[in-house]
Amino acid sequence: MSDVLKFEVEVKKGDSQSSSTVTKETFVVGRAPTCDVIIDHPQVSREHLRVEWKDEKIFITDLGSSHGTSLNGKPLTPKKSSQYISGDNLTFANKVVSITINQLSKSQTQSLQIELSTPDFSVPQVPVPSSIDLGPKITGTHFLGATSKVSPLGAAQVDSAEQIKKLIQKRENEEQALQNLAENQKARHLQLEQIVSQLSTLD
Repeated sequence: MSDVLKFEVEVKKGDSQSSSTVTKETFVVGRAPTCDVIIDHPQVSREHLRVEWKDEKIFITDLGSSHGTSLNGKPLTPKKSSQYISGDNLTFANKVVSITINQLSKSQTQSLQIELSTPDFSVPQVPVPSSIDLGPKITGTHFLGATSKVSPLGAAQVDSAEQIKKLIQKRENEEQALQNLAENQKARHLQLEQIVSQLSTLD
């Protein structure tokens, strides 16, 4: 939908005053019946002034009128546009006619912007020990020494086996946690795709 501008042009001639509503980005003010705003006065030219909406501003141009146009008391150069600001004093024909241009409204298309952050699907790095402490080293003297009472199935060997078992269990738990994290991230990605798909149907 294109923007629709609406201007109210108030014209004051002596004690009389009238207003016209224009819904064009460019319109002409003058005495001719083909003008968008008609001013029936002998000192107003047939096509006296052009009004343009450009770059969110109002510009006016004297179209080479016989009796001229003044903006805030300064005569406008014919065929040269000047910016008109609300509250400016715009007059025709030596101040015989004064004009006020008011922008009433401008319809604007409203757009909904939803910023979706990109989910991070990278799997965090879990430090893995470079070496495993298997406990006290068992030497041949443990088995062959006359004074040693530790057999191959003694306490030191049992402790080492327990440590290895715990490390294996810990590693399995970490792998399971990483797998659960990857599944959660995948589910989140699918939910975001569904949201984007639903929003695209609202346009």
